[in-house]
Amino acid sequence: ITDPNDLPGLVEYAAQMEGVELNETQYKQLQAIVTPYLQSEFFQRVQAKATETWSIYQELDFIVSAGDFLVNGLVDQVFVGQKGVEVVDFKSNWIRHDQVDEVGSSYEVQLRLYAWAMAREFGRPILTSQAYFLIPNKLYPLQTKLLNVDETEKWIVDTCQSIVDGERVGVEAFPI
Repeated sequence: ITDPNDLPGLVEYAAQMEGVELNETQYKQLQAIVTPYLQSEFFQRVQAKATETWSIYQELDFIVSAGDFLVNGLVDQVFVGQKGVEVVDFKSNWIRHDQVDEVGSSYEVQLRLYAWAMAREFGRPILTSQAYFLIPNKLYPLQTKLLNVDETEKWIVDTCQSIVDGERVGVEAFPI
């Protein structure tokens, strides 16, 4: 969504995609959740980037190879500009402002994989990879040190190979 006037249509579309019928209260609740986003600094940035020299991709599917392995996923929003790529994954968790760092850190693997995949996909450096929590309307940025594409690819290959090697050993290779 790039225009706040599209919100009613977006809520209706989301309900249809989920196969649910919303009553008036639910419809208003969903609008109340999304409205702060539409008034946020981040949304203003989305609108500005749409008019600058950025391309914006939404719900972008990817399949990228890392050594002998394929990694696939779907990124909510990707900004691609001349200087690099910015990744945003929207989160609908109901959390408080003071919980963003703790909950955000649980998404670091996902944000790191998305950043790596988009760098490979577009052949540009990653500027940021972040989770946007609709409630409480706050961004969680991935640490810059985790945006290194080559280190991330080595980590992916090593992790996948460990899983394959462990599978050959059996369940004892994966202690809890």
